[in-house]
Amino acid sequence: SVPVADAGSNEEIACSVTSFTLGGSTSSTGASIDYLWTTLDGLIDSDPTLATITVSTPGTYVLTVSDNSSGCASSDNVVVTLNNSLPVADAGIDGVLTCSILNLQLDGSASDIGATIDYAWSTSDGNMTSATNLSTVSIDQPGTYTLTVLNTDNGCSAFDDVVVTQNNTSPIAD
Repeated sequence: SVPVADAGSNEEIACSVTSFTLGGSTSSTGASIDYLWTTLDGLIDSDPTLATITVSTPGTYVLTVSDNSSGCASSDNVVVTLNNSLPVADAGIDGVLTCSILNLQLDGSASDIGATIDYAWSTSDGNMTSATNLSTVSIDQPGTYTLTVLNTDNGCSAFDDVVVTQNNTSPIAD
């Protein structure tokens, strides 16, 4: 009888998932069954003679299941792809608060957009006066503001800073 080889479903390595276990649940089992995982373009991080393996690099992985009692073998492969592209984060141009400009809207709209893109503005020395989870944010204090852009599809994120200064020096009247 020919044993069943089930390498599992294709997987994707991303920023949020850097390693995982390969191996389907329907491979043959038993005392006379041997397993051997091989790859020409990936890297096996665990024992290749077990029914399941751990991998952390893209490539094609082949599981060969052999039945020592019958001498028969079968193989199945699984493809692991890489999706680690960073989103674009652009916090816009630096700004200046003055005696007449008390508020600014920081514009990160040149960043990536889409259903899988999240925004988060932060600062340690400024003050934000509007929602911080949009591509734009309103501020009323000088400081360094950071826009973090997250691609929720692959867990990759990028950030960009914008600096707001204060120029409220009064002119000298003579």
